[in-house]
Amino acid sequence: MIDLAMARGVNPQKLVRGTGIFYEDIQSNQHLLSPAQVIKLVERAKQFIPGYDASFLLGQRLILSQLGALSQALSHAKNITDFLRIAALFQHNFNPFIQTRLYRQDGYLKIQFYDAIGCAEQYTFLLEVLLTAIHSSIKYLTKQRIPLSYQFSQKRPRYIQEYEENLGFRVEFEQPVDQLAIKLSDLNTAFVNYSPLIRAQALYKLKQDLTQTPRKPTFIQAVLALQNMQQSVNQEAAAQQLGLSTATFKRKLKQHNTRYLALQDDYFKQNAVRFIKDSNCTNEHLANQLGFSDIANFRRAFKRWFNMTPSEFKAKYYPLV
Repeated sequence: MIDLAMARGVNPQKLVRGTGIFYEDIQSNQHLLSPAQVIKLVERAKQFIPGYDASFLLGQRLILSQLGALSQALSHAKNITDFLRIAALFQHNFNPFIQTRLYRQDGYLKIQFYDAIGCAEQYTFLLEVLLTAIHSSIKYLTKQRIPLSYQFSQKRPRYIQEYEENLGFRVEFEQPVDQLAIKLSDLNTAFVNYSPLIRAQALYKLKQDLTQTPRKPTFIQAVLALQNMQQSVNQEAAAQQLGLSTATFKRKLKQHNTRYLALQDDYFKQNAVRFIKDSNCTNEHLANQLGFSDIANFRRAFKRWFNMTPSEFKAKYYPLV
C-alpha cells in the first residue's frame, strides 16, 4: 500500500503520520503492526492516493508476488479448487481482516464474506482488495475468462467502472450479503503453472510457520463461533463462555466497532440466504433451520435483518422459489 502511494506521488512519511507506524520500522522488517494501525493506514491511503482504484491495484499485485511461500503455493496450485482451498487455509497471511464462509447451492460454489476484525468504514476497501486478488489470480493462472459473479450489500458506488474493469460485469449491489459465486463445473479448470514439487515445498514452509506461530481467532471470530455452536446464545452467556465479564465483553465489542446484536444479525442473515434456497422455503421450516421456535419472533427478526418480510425477500431475490 505504501509502495502504491509513493508511485502516485504521496510522501510515505505523510501517509503513515498518525497511524503509529514508522516508515523506518517497515524498512527494517523487524516490527509487528496491530490491526488498528493497518486499518488507520487504509484510511490515510484512501485520503491521499488520488482516484478510486487503489484497492484494485493493490489486489492485483498482492497474491502472486507479495506473499513469499504462499505466493509460490497459490501460483503453482493444480486448479481453481486447489487454489481456493489453499487461500482459505492461509487467508490470514494476506487478508486477515475478512473471513469467508463457503457452501454449495444450485450448481455453484458460493463464498460469503464478512468483517472479521471490526474494520468499520474500511471494510469495503479491504473487500475490494481481496476480491480483486482472487479474480486477477484466477484469470492469470488459468489464462481463461472464468465467469465469476459478485454480490455486494453496499449501494452501487460512483466508481462502478473500477468494479467492471477488475471484477467483470457480473456484479450486483444492494444484495442481502457480500458473496462470490463460481460454477462447480469450473472448479477443476487447470492452472498453467501447476508444479506438484514447488507447491509441496511451499505448503511445507507455510505449515512450519503456522506450527511455530499458531494463529488465534479474532475476538469477532470467537463470538461468531459461539453463535454457530449455540444459535440462541445471549450476550451474557457469550461473555461468560469467553471468560469475560459482561462489561468487559461490551467494551471489547465497542473497540471492534460492533454490537452483539449486529454480529448476531449478520450471522443469521448469512445463514438465511443459504437456507432459503436449500429448504422447502416455508417460513416454519426456515425458522427451524435458523433455530427459532417461535414463528412470530422469527418474522420480527427477519424484518429487522432485511427490512422486508420473508415473503417479500423470496419475491425479490428468489422469485421462482
